[in-house]
Amino acid sequence: MNTAQIVEQVKEVIMKELLTDIDDKHCVLDLCIENGSCQPLSKVSQGFLDNKKIELTKEYNSGKILFFRRYNYEKILIQYLENKYNVDDIELNLFSSDKRKRELEEKQKQELEEKRCRNFEENIIKQIPYMKWEKTVRVSNDVYTSKDKDGKNIELYYVHGRLGKHNKIANKLIYDNQPLKYAEYDAKSVVESIEKTHPKNVKADHIIMVTRPEYSKGVLKTKSKDKEDKKEAERKKKLEEQKRYNVLIDAKEQYIADLIKEYGIKRQGIENYAGYYQNRCKHFNKNILMSCRFQDRPCTVFFADCPYNHQFIHMLEEKKRKKQQFKPESISVIARRYNTTENNVKCIAGIFKSKCSHYEKEKCSCEQMLLSGCSLQNPDCIFHDEFLERMKKHSEKILRKQENQIVAKEPKKEITSKSEPPLPEIGLKDFVVRANVFKCMHNKHKIENVVAMINIDDNGKRKQIKISAGYCSQCKIYFIMDSTYQNLKKKGMVLCRVTDEKNYMKSGCINGMKLAQESLLMQYGYNVSQTEGLTTTGRQKILAVIIDNKIMSKSEIVSYLDFFINQRSSIPRMEVAISKWEADRDFVENYKIGHYTQFGVKAIYRR
Repeated sequence: MNTAQIVEQVKEVIMKELLTDIDDKHCVLDLCIENGSCQPLSKVSQGFLDNKKIELTKEYNSGKILFFRRYNYEKILIQYLENKYNVDDIELNLFSSDKRKRELEEKQKQELEEKRCRNFEENIIKQIPYMKWEKTVRVSNDVYTSKDKDGKNIELYYVHGRLGKHNKIANKLIYDNQPLKYAEYDAKSVVESIEKTHPKNVKADHIIMVTRPEYSKGVLKTKSKDKEDKKEAERKKKLEEQKRYNVLIDAKEQYIADLIKEYGIKRQGIENYAGYYQNRCKHFNKNILMSCRFQDRPCTVFFADCPYNHQFIHMLEEKKRKKQQFKPESISVIARRYNTTENNVKCIAGIFKSKCSHYEKEKCSCEQMLLSGCSLQNPDCIFHDEFLERMKKHSEKILRKQENQIVAKEPKKEITSKSEPPLPEIGLKDFVVRANVFKCMHNKHKIENVVAMINIDDNGKRKQIKISAGYCSQCKIYFIMDSTYQNLKKKGMVLCRVTDEKNYMKSGCINGMKLAQESLLMQYGYNVSQTEGLTTTGRQKILAVIIDNKIMSKSEIVSYLDFFINQRSSIPRMEVAISKWEADRDFVENYKIGHYTQFGVKAIYRR
């Protein structure tokens, strides 16, 4: 890489970091001057800012619009680079010089001329099978000659035997005493096509055999000198490549140092991420020094012209973002969440650390964990999911044990005491979240472990069952284990609003309002899905309970069902569901309020 290329790269980096527009009135450099400081910059950008701070500040205070300020900023940058690297004629990005325009125009003309010549030569090659040819056999080669329609000579010199890579040089196709330069062709294929025309054979009459020893020695001497010159040229080429390689390696080291400073990533981590894209690059060749066939240089994703550079930088930014967002919780917090002790949490964590091949002396060598260190709470940890599953099972075991203890301590006869406060009752309009872990969507809210009474409907008879639950006093929401909910469903219909953990987390709950995105009917267990397995009686039992307990009126339920039917009437696969909704709508319209509460399941069959 020469000095001009290095200057161009440095200029590109500085313009990208400082002259990028923030809005229609300011660029990054404006804010740096205004605030007196900038976000972490590269070494080259910081050097330019420190060296030209007075001139840049003067230009910022001139009151010019952003376009002219950026133009003058770039002029100051060019002056700085010319003085630092002792170069001239650095182009402005905003306005190209007349010299540059002339160079581009000349390049375009040259490309057009080459294209015209290539097309002309390719047309000549296409006419070869249709010409009359003469073949002259010589000692070292064969010569094929012909004339085109314009009377111009066409000659092909084809070498006998195998000369390896020199074959392409020796085999020549000549038109009008000029070898073809632009068209690509295979001499062997051309010979085969000529031979199919059965060319006329002509004996060569000018074969000369030289036997003079002095001439032979001169030839040998000349060949030996050519060989030495070739070796010297190859040696110089390798030295030049080594120099280029060293320059690029120095630039790479500087770039890595800047990345470590900017993203807070270890050097080994950066090398690993670079290797990830290196192994996927089609231009990569690890067998040679200049291993990038795309740019003829050492393979690296650190430079902006690499096809994978943008993805590489995006990966580093994503890792930095995850590192900033992820904050491991203390052992005491985890213990409270799973209703256990700190020692139990440490014991469960120790099981996974003991069998982890990356863990050693409180450090993690896993490539994905280089940014955050060892933590089972990190989603990138290979044992993250297993750890959470183990903690859930442990929490369920403790809750079951507590429930059994409560049942064992219950007196055979109810004893009312003024000193003991009544247990909280989960009412019809209370909201219950069934989950495997008691966790409020608001991280700062505390979940209290309580014993509460919940109502169920058993064929028209209301019963109260004592359960262990969690309660958020700020959101006014109860939490029960999913296993507890399944046991309650076996005993009857749960008389409260219920949703699962997934719907609760994405509902956007604020102080107990706007809970769940599902319908009110679904919150009380109503569903026509075949996977739920609700019978006609089961569905209509739920609707009757909702009406009898004045949770929803008959007209509200009919409106809900009409909405479901109209919304999905055009979908063929919803025919079964629509038929169930229509049957349930007829049931609601004909249902007499209070019949289910009075007569139980028998009322469902009364029409």
